Amino acid sequence: MEEVPQKYPDEMKEAAAVIYRHGWGEAFAGNMSIMISEEIPVMQSERVELPCNLVNIADKVFLVTATGSRMRQITAQDTSEFCSLIKIDGNGTGYFLSGEYPKKPTSELLAHLMIHNGNEKNKNRNTTVIHCHPDSVITLLGIPEFQNADHLNDIMRDTLHEVSVILPGGAGIAGGFRPGSKELAESVSDALEGRDIVLMPGHGCFAAGSSTDEALDKIETAVKAADIIIEMIKLKIQGKK
Repeated sequence: MEEVPQKYPDEMKEAAAVIYRHGWGEAFAGNMSIMISEEIPVMQSERVELPCNLVNIADKVFLVTATGSRMRQITAQDTSEFCSLIKIDGNGTGYFLSGEYPKKPTSELLAHLMIHNGNEKNKNRNTTVIHCHPDSVITLLGIPEFQNADHLNDIMRDTLHEVSVILPGGAGIAGGFRPGSKELAESVSDALEGRDIVLMPGHGCFAAGSSTDEALDKIETAVKAADIIIEMIKLKIQGKK
């Protein structure tokens, strides 16, 4: 029998509550994944082929929010109701669905796995990935001026000093591809290389951390900077009237 340590679904529930409270996870939006460090025997059922080779996470086990999960409901649900448990095969070219947690994983699974693969390759501490839809990030990235990563990072650091502390690597920018697509997954994974968070026009953000708390720290910091920048733009416009 598969026993997922309770700390992992508890982390997801706490993060889901934060995402919902801020309005970052409307309807089925928002998803999370955690690489499980403990050895868990996975009752393998269906094998799903991956469109790329993720050799750095071969044989790793992940707890992932299931497709159709709603952030507003997760806190009151049992783990099997909102999660999928998957194990990457031995050569990193596919994954097995758990027999006890057989729900289909989030449609953004490939982006999560590619980020985890990069984290393992770079041997950093990040074992958690969160994706959500903060209003101010989407608003700010909708302005062409802020779609250049270097320019955006300079403004964010000048606007909010904590950005340099919580996001020392700054933000990458990705997007322009269909949600759930391989192209988006590659774009996000590439943009996160050497960065702390990825922001996407029309689609929100992805952040990785050593825990859901650390990933949320990064998202909250980026969102606060975006909030302040938007307010400053409003004041500047009002001052011209």
